[in-house]
Amino acid sequence: MVVLDRSRSFGAGRARPSPTLRDLGAKAVLVERERPPAVDVIQSKVTVPQVRRDSVSRTALVNRLRAGGAFPLVVLVAPAGYGKTTLLAQWAAKDARPFAWLSLDARDNDPLVLLRHFTAALDRIDPIEPGIFEALAKPRTSVWDSIVPRLTTHLSSRDSPLVLVFDDIDLLESEEAIAVVAALIEPCWVLHIVSAEAVTWTHRVSVTCTCCRPRETWS
Repeated sequence: MVVLDRSRSFGAGRARPSPTLRDLGAKAVLVERERPPAVDVIQSKVTVPQVRRDSVSRTALVNRLRAGGAFPLVVLVAPAGYGKTTLLAQWAAKDARPFAWLSLDARDNDPLVLLRHFTAALDRIDPIEPGIFEALAKPRTSVWDSIVPRLTTHLSSRDSPLVLVFDDIDLLESEEAIAVVAALIEPCWVLHIVSAEAVTWTHRVSVTCTCCRPRETWS
């Protein structure tokens, strides 16, 4: 006769495990960081361009840019087609510092469009408080009251260097847009690079920005 020991088969007599939080009625709650309001941004404008494999390496100039920490504002001036954007992209690929990149176009003459893209570029490397995105999504007052001061405070609070790139900045013609850029690059402990095609624009930004005057211009 074969006797089946049911107690062993079904675990009877074994020590009962201690109750878990789930047994006591606890429920898992997923806590997420507050999501900022969505703003219209063209992602290609705030992304560092990829360096093409067949691009001419500009090692000497890249090394000068990497050593540019002593210059809070660097202006790169050259005619169209001379490889300014490619040089800056090569620099971004070699430098250990984070890059907030903004490719400018005529639409950025609207200060709100400019600030939305600048904030998106900065948020990619340094998270921006949701309140700034809310002000950008539903502006109720002037950008000078609700957005620019908060962004400059954010930049001023950084304890490590970053690089702000304004590529094709000579496309800005609006005096207010230029004034916004000047205000954003005022914190001199942040390295800025400005790519331009016209020396006249370089003079305009250096006059507007009272703190950061170009120390070195490469043509």
